[in-house]
Amino acid sequence: MTFIKQKDFIDQYKTIIIGIVFVCMAWIGLNGYKDYGISYDEPDTLYNVKVTMEYIQNIVANKIFNVELNTEEYDHYIWASNGCTIRLPIYLIAQMRNMDTSSAQYYRWSHLYCYMIFFLAMIFFYKLLRMIFASQWLSLAGVMILFLSPRILGEAFYNLKDNNFLSIFIINIYFWAKAYLKPKKWNLFLFCFVSALCINTRIFGGIIFGVGIVLLSVKQERIFSKFAFFIKYSLIAFGLFYLMTPFLWTKLFPHLVTLIKNNVSFPWIGYMLFNGKVVKSTDLPWYVLFNSMDNYYNSYSFCYFCFLGVDNLFDRLL
Repeated sequence: MTFIKQKDFIDQYKTIIIGIVFVCMAWIGLNGYKDYGISYDEPDTLYNVKVTMEYIQNIVANKIFNVELNTEEYDHYIWASNGCTIRLPIYLIAQMRNMDTSSAQYYRWSHLYCYMIFFLAMIFFYKLLRMIFASQWLSLAGVMILFLSPRILGEAFYNLKDNNFLSIFIINIYFWAKAYLKPKKWNLFLFCFVSALCINTRIFGGIIFGVGIVLLSVKQERIFSKFAFFIKYSLIAFGLFYLMTPFLWTKLFPHLVTLIKNNVSFPWIGYMLFNGKVVKSTDLPWYVLFNSMDNYYNSYSFCYFCFLGVDNLFDRLL
């Protein structure tokens, strides 16, 4: 078979080949989730889900059955401001099956669930790249660069906070691009919904909504329409975020301020290896942030390609 014939054969069946690649990604998750142990902060993350669920049950019981409501303990719980909506489904499934949430089986299910969210994000990432690039192969290459990043792929199974945020962040960008290209009510609602979920997972997820809603508002023809559009969909997004964040239900504004403060100044003190010595996190020099980012994530090269992609995206959208 000549090179030209091989190329024609690959182009003819490229959709099937790309589908097989994604099936292989799913297979990796289905066969690899049992191989991971429990990470050091995983019990705390899952315990936060349990505490939040009990808090929701207390509020519901108070509203329906007029049971006395005591939120003081939850209000002072250090991780109460950490959103966990994305992790509630696996906890509810475990509860319905009467599964012990401290068992190894529950943690394995949690790892599979975490990976499936990551896998879903890879699908949306491919769809996002297809909006930017005409070539399906180039879009698939972008997905594989992200998917095969060792730390990202490894933590896709057990990092219930950062990797989940990365996944929702990617999906959020996709729905913004879709709403921008086709500003129908359903697309705009999905953008608001995923934005609320992204902000609930990490408050910094508000970056996408903040930039996205401004760009969408600018597209409106009249000045009044621009402000009305901005206010309308900002309220929808905040309303969804409020529903997803039980911490705000009893004391909206004080708890909102606490939530922002806790996420801006993360309340963690521990010890890290730095220059061959174990150093307390609060004693690390300021520049360690840039050093660690580049060591772990190749952030500088990623930023370069990110800016190239953003520039290409705006050329096509604007």
